[in-house]
Amino acid sequence: MKIQKNRYFDVKKVEFIELFFDLIFVYAISQMSHTILHLEHAIMPGILFFKYGVMLFVFVSVWSYQTLYTNRFGLNNTRDLMFLMFNMFITIYLSNSINTNFDKTYEAFFLCTAILFLSIGLQYLLTFSENILQEEKKLCLVYGLTSIFSSTLIFIGYFIPGNTHYNMLYIAIICCLLFPLFGIKILQRSPVNMPHLIERYSLFTIIMFGESMVGLGSLFNIHHFEIISIFQFLIILGLFGSYWIKLESFMNPKQKSTGLKLCYTHIIIFFALGLINASEIFSEEVSINPTFEITLTFVAISLFYLGMLLNMTYFHQAYKTKKLYIYIALILILFYIINLLIPFHSLTFTILVFLTVATVLGIFMKLRYNNKT
Repeated sequence: MKIQKNRYFDVKKVEFIELFFDLIFVYAISQMSHTILHLEHAIMPGILFFKYGVMLFVFVSVWSYQTLYTNRFGLNNTRDLMFLMFNMFITIYLSNSINTNFDKTYEAFFLCTAILFLSIGLQYLLTFSENILQEEKKLCLVYGLTSIFSSTLIFIGYFIPGNTHYNMLYIAIICCLLFPLFGIKILQRSPVNMPHLIERYSLFTIIMFGESMVGLGSLFNIHHFEIISIFQFLIILGLFGSYWIKLESFMNPKQKSTGLKLCYTHIIIFFALGLINASEIFSEEVSINPTFEITLTFVAISLFYLGMLLNMTYFHQAYKTKKLYIYIALILILFYIINLLIPFHSLTFTILVFLTVATVLGIFMKLRYNNKT
């Protein structure tokens, strides 16, 4: 079967199996955030941030490489479905290998990650052997060889004794991030199906918002209602509202793109949502350092908005304004300073965070309204 040259203009709906695949990965990421992100001496050590970032990047890289394959070549045939189901099974096993003491479970983590990258690499190389366009073959080599090379590095790390094996994992992660950029001209000649890719990333993000709501629900006490719960809910709702406006109004799916920037920026968004989820849980900790809680929350929210604004490349022309960066930065800095200056109280802090999110949401709504009238 020959893949059509203008397939990126075709309507490609998201299949149920893809959504099932997304759920497995969101489950894995939520497991990771709950397991790794915890307090030590009233703050969260920097090493835990690093571990969380590394593992998140591994999960999102695997998901992104698989999603990019499905976006370009997924034909819903038996082979693709078998690969997808196999990867889902390995991901479930991988999610259970996450532990605060990573040295106890690194073998399972390395082995599962290497198998996943190998599986994705094989999909690209099998597609390379089919009757497809020459630029598609070159693209398959870029992603296929990158996946195989990363898998090989992680396999080598699996057998290396001592802490040196982590270096192989870090190199593999860097390869996943940078190697596609070296083949950017090849990727530009074979664009992604942008509407499908935007939908995949947005649905994944929405599921992560759902996980945040579930995490928030665990804090609610049905026997003792607290008004702070309302504002915690409204904060998540406000962040979701900003993302929804960006998705529905600002984004322009009718353009040719490699999709790489969409991938990279959503890593930032997913990282931010994980930290926001953690900050919700930490808010119940009596021993947490107030300055740390304030800083963690505002860093997480700032990263979330940064990830969204870096997608400005994909915005409709009317919404491409650098003023958004300035307005949002000023709002975040202002409310962060206010929180640091006044005496800390959980309810007051939560209300101020809500006002921060609500103000940014108001800017997004105003921008959308101005461009509709």
